[in-house]
Amino acid sequence: MEIKKKATKALRMGLMVYAIIMSAAITILLAVMMFVFSQDEINSVKSALVGAGGFFYGTSLISLFVRAKFTRKVE
Repeated sequence: MEIKKKATKALRMGLMVYAIIMSAAITILLAVMMFVFSQDEINSVKSALVGAGGFFYGTSLISLFVRAKFTRKVE
């Protein structure tokens, strides 16, 4: 039973760390791209930026959902 508690705790921590790192990384990446590239370059790759943002924010949201619904807090 001790191994299951440790595995659940590690899974919960991993999911939280993943969500934090991915959200911060894509936010920083999008902010840097807004300042570095010109308006014309951003307009030409706008759909790719939206797709990348949706993917990374979406996977962060899914990891938080899995953490909340499918793993119980270990005391």
